[in-house]
Amino acid sequence: MQLRPAAVPLVNMDPYTSVWSMADRATDDFTRHWTGRRQALTGLAEIDGRLYRFLGRTSLDSRLYAPEPPAMAQRSVTVAALTTDYVLEADGVRLTLTFFSPHFLDDLPLLSRPVCFVQLALEALDGRSHRVRVWFDASAEHCVNRDDAEITIRRESNAVYDALVMGNAEQKPLCEQGDTVTIHWGYLHLIAGKGSGWELFTWNDNARYDHFRWTKEDKARYSFLDYFFPNSGEYEEGKPYRVDESFPMLAARADVALAAGETRVLRLCLLYDDGKAINYFGTPRDAYWKKDGATAADIAADSVTRFDEYLTRARQFSRAAYADACRAGGEQYAQLTALAFRQAVNAHKLIADENGEAVFLSKECNSNGCIGTVDISYPSMPMFVLYNPELVLGMMRPILRYAASDAWPHPFSPHDVGVYPNAVGQVYSGTSPEGQMPVEECGNMLLMTAAATFATGDLAFFRQHYATLRQWCDYLLAHAQDPENQLCTDDFTGHLAHNANLAVKGICAIGAFGRLCGMDGRREEETQLLSRAREMAETWRTLARDEAGHYRLAYDLPGSWSLKYNLVWDQVFGLGLFDAEVYRTEAALYQRKLHRYGVPLDSRADFTKVDFLHWASMLGGDPAHFSRITARIWDMVNETPDRYAFNDWYMTSTARRCYFINRAVIGGLFLRQLEADGRLYRAWER
Repeated sequence: MQLRPAAVPLVNMDPYTSVWSMADRATDDFTRHWTGRRQALTGLAEIDGRLYRFLGRTSLDSRLYAPEPPAMAQRSVTVAALTTDYVLEADGVRLTLTFFSPHFLDDLPLLSRPVCFVQLALEALDGRSHRVRVWFDASAEHCVNRDDAEITIRRESNAVYDALVMGNAEQKPLCEQGDTVTIHWGYLHLIAGKGSGWELFTWNDNARYDHFRWTKEDKARYSFLDYFFPNSGEYEEGKPYRVDESFPMLAARADVALAAGETRVLRLCLLYDDGKAINYFGTPRDAYWKKDGATAADIAADSVTRFDEYLTRARQFSRAAYADACRAGGEQYAQLTALAFRQAVNAHKLIADENGEAVFLSKECNSNGCIGTVDISYPSMPMFVLYNPELVLGMMRPILRYAASDAWPHPFSPHDVGVYPNAVGQVYSGTSPEGQMPVEECGNMLLMTAAATFATGDLAFFRQHYATLRQWCDYLLAHAQDPENQLCTDDFTGHLAHNANLAVKGICAIGAFGRLCGMDGRREEETQLLSRAREMAETWRTLARDEAGHYRLAYDLPGSWSLKYNLVWDQVFGLGLFDAEVYRTEAALYQRKLHRYGVPLDSRADFTKVDFLHWASMLGGDPAHFSRITARIWDMVNETPDRYAFNDWYMTSTARRCYFINRAVIGGLFLRQLEADGRLYRAWER
C-alpha cells in the first residue's frame, strides 16, 4: 500500500525555500511554504480547447475572474527520496509532473545548489493527436515575508537559457530572523533552456508581450488562452510593484502539438539566489555553492544543460535508497524514509567558513527558530552519517567554535548558536546556567563525534577538538549518573531531575568517547572511561528499576516509565555497557504501552516523537517489535488530518500534530538503515 503523505515535497532547497502541496491532490489547494503560508505555484493545461488545472488553484478567493477550471484527474502521486511524481489525465492526455532536487549528499556544491527541476511529460493515450497548451507560474509570494512589500522584475537571456527574475525591491540580506518567517530578500529565477518549447516572452513589431504578469493572478492565468497576451498597463523592468495590490508572478507557456502515441517533455528550473545565506559569527557568508566563485548564471546554465543527467542520477539514487531501506526495515519503513529525506536536508543551510570547511546549519523549524541546535543535530544525524559523515562534522563546527570563544562561560556544550539566519551566539536561555541542557548537549556532541568518526575511521576532527570534547566528557562523568533538575531534548515536558533516559545518554557518550580514545592510541584513557561507563550502567539498573519490573522515567518516580531511546547507541556502536535484560525489559514494556499510533514518550502524556519512537523500536533487535511500531508510525503519517510537512511530535491516540513541522530530526528515521549498514558496530576493532 502506498503512503499518503500529509504534505508532498515539491520545491525543497533550504528552510526559506521549501514549498509543499498540503493536500491529497495537487489541485486541491494552493502550494504552500512549510509554515502553511501561501506560496503559489500554478499549472494549467488547455487540451484541444478545454482548460484544466494540474497544479494549485487560480484565484486568491471566491471572486473569480472566471470559473475555477476543472482539475485533471490525479491517478497517482509518488514521493521518493529526491523526486516527486504526479500522474494526471484528461481528454486522452496523460501529464506526468515531476519535481526533483539535487540533494546528492556526497556532492556538497550540488547539494547546496538552490535549484528545483520541474519536468512535464505529455503523452497521448487514446490513439489521437492533441493540441496542448501548458502554463506554469510562480507568484511573488516566494520572494517576500510580507505581502505589503514591493518587488521588481528583470529578464535575462543568453545562448543557453531564457529567464525571468523577481525579488524584493529593497534588498537587505539577512534582515529578518525568527521561526515561522519566510525569506524577504534574494531573487527567484524561472528558467527555460533555449529550444525547450517554453515561450518565456514573445515580441512582435508593434507591441511587447511577455509571460510575466502583474495583473491579478486569476485574470493573468486565464488570459494565457490567447496566443499573445499583452500586459495590462505598461510593464517597466526594474519598477517596484507592491505584492498585495497585483500579486505578480513569473510565468511560462508552451504550445505542444502531440501526435498519437507520442510523449513530449517540457523542462523548467526554479532557482533562488539569496545573495547572502548566513550571518556566521559577524560575517555574512554565501551559500556553499558559491565557494569557488560560481554565479547564479553559471548554475542556471549548468542546470539547463545537464537536466537529464541530474534527473537520471536522482532517480537512480532514489531507487537505491528505497531498496536499501526495504532490506533494512521493509516497505513501510522505506516509504517513511523516502518522505523524510528532502525534509531532513532542506531544514539546513550549507555554507563554508573562512577556511573553506563545510558548516551545515539547521533551522529549528516551528520549535523556536534557533540555528545550529545541538539537540536537532543529534536526532537528525543518522541520515547524514549514512550518506556523508562530513555533514555531521559540519553540524558540530559552529558549536565547537562558539564554545571555544570568550562568549561561552560554561564547562558544558551550548544548545545553539543563534536564531536563523544569524549564527552569532546562543539565544536559548542566553548564557545563564538556568534553562540550559548540560547533560543533553554534552552527550549529543560526544555521540555525534563518535558516529562520524566510527563511520570514516578518520580521527582528525576528534584530535582537533579533543580538549573541548574531553571537558564535556568530564562533565558527564560528574553529572550524568544522576542528572540534576535539567532540561533534555524533550524540553516541552519541562525540567526533570533524576531522568533515567538522560542518564543513559551520558553513559553511552562516555563509553563512545572512551572508544574514540582507544582508536587514537590513548589506551589507558580508554580503559578508565569504559570501566567507569560500565560501573555507571550497572548503578543505573539499580537506580532506575521499578517494583513493577520495568525501568522508570525518573529514579524517584515509582510506577513511571519512558522510552529509553538513548540506549540505542549502546546497541548500534556495540559498546556492551548495558545488559541484554535491559533491552528485553524495555522492548516488552513498549509492546504493552502501544497505542493506535505508537508508544507515548513517557507515562506523563499521550504524545510521542517519531525519531525517538523509531529508535526505541530498534532496541533488542527484534524484527517483529520493530515492524509493529513502524506500522503505527506509518499509520500516523497516512491518516493524520493535519496537513503539514512530516511532523515529529504527535498524539499516539489520535495522530494529531502537537506542534512541530518540517524539522530536520526526521533524519533519525535512517538509524535502522545505518545499523544495518554495519559501519558503526564495533568500528574501533577494525
